[in-house]
Amino acid sequence: MTFISLYWISTVGLFLNCVFFKNCRVIYPKFDIDAFWDVIEKSRVKFILLTPSDVRKLCTRGRPEKVNIPHLVQIITTGGPVTKEQILEMRQMFPGVCIMSVYGITEAGGYCMSFKPNAYPDERRLLLEKPESCGKPKEGVSCKVVDSETGEILGPHQKGELRIKTDFQMSGYYNMDSSTCWDADGWLKTGEVSYYDEDNCFFIVDRLKDMLKFRSWYLAPAKIEGILLAHPAVDVAVVVGLPHPEDGEHPVAVVVLKAHAVETITGEDIQDYVEQRVEDHYKLRGGVRIVDYIPVTSSGKNRRAVVRDSLLRDEI
Repeated sequence: MTFISLYWISTVGLFLNCVFFKNCRVIYPKFDIDAFWDVIEKSRVKFILLTPSDVRKLCTRGRPEKVNIPHLVQIITTGGPVTKEQILEMRQMFPGVCIMSVYGITEAGGYCMSFKPNAYPDERRLLLEKPESCGKPKEGVSCKVVDSETGEILGPHQKGELRIKTDFQMSGYYNMDSSTCWDADGWLKTGEVSYYDEDNCFFIVDRLKDMLKFRSWYLAPAKIEGILLAHPAVDVAVVVGLPHPEDGEHPVAVVVLKAHAVETITGEDIQDYVEQRVEDHYKLRGGVRIVDYIPVTSSGKNRRAVVRDSLLRDEI
C-alpha cells in the first residue's frame, strides 16, 4: 500500500513489483489519517510505503484502540529524513513490524541504501540500534561524503554532500545541460547532506540547497522542523532562511496549528519552545509565522521556495 504518486520512482518500482510477483496493490487517492487504520485492517495490508510527512501525521495522532493488524509485516519511509524519535514512536505504534528508512534517488537508478535485516543478523542489530539511519549502500553502489566546496573526502561523523557512483546512474537530464551533475571523478552529486559512522551506516541530514548559513554555521532546517512537529499544537511546519545583513540568514518557522490550538497558542510560545531545545545558533531569530496552509508539491513535500518567496514579499 502506498499513497505516493507516480512522480516518484519508488512508486513505479512497487507497481512493477506487483505485476511481476503477482502482488495486490491497495490504491488510495491520498494519505488520510482518519481512514488509514480502517483501510490497512480491512485490506489486510502487509507492506506500507510512507513519506516523512505521513510518518509525522501518524506520530501526532497515534494508534486508535482495538485496531487489529497482525498481517502487517513492514513499513518503509523514504523521500526525506525522519527523526530517531519518530521511528521509535512508530515502533511502539506497530509492535513486531519491521520499520526502517530507505534512501533512493532517481538519478542513481532509484533504491540505493537500506538495512537488510532478514539477510544479515548483524544488520538487524544495527537497524534496532540506529533507527534514524537509512542503512548501508546496496551491492553495486559506492558512496562518499565530501566537503561540497572543496571536494575533500570526509571521514566518519563529518557532515558533507553525499556522492554516489553506480552502473545504473543517469547519463544526464533530457534536453538540459547536465555537466555539473558529476564531479571530476564521475561521482554523481546527490545534493544531500549526509554522514556515516564507523559501521558504514549512512544518515541523511537534509537537502544541501535547503541548508541555511548563520554566521559560520550551516543549519539543517529538518532538525528544527522535527522539534516544531513535536509541539502538541503544531500540525505542519517548514523552516527557511531570510537574509540578514550581518549574520547571513536567520531561520524563520512557518507553521500551521492544530484546530484546538488556534486561539490559544502564539508564535512567541512556539519560538520559546524551540529555544529551550536547541543550541544558540539554531534559535529561530527570524521568528514564527502562523498560517492556515503551506503549499506542497505533487509528491507531498513542502514547497520551501514558495514559502520563502512569500516571506520575502511580506505576504506571510
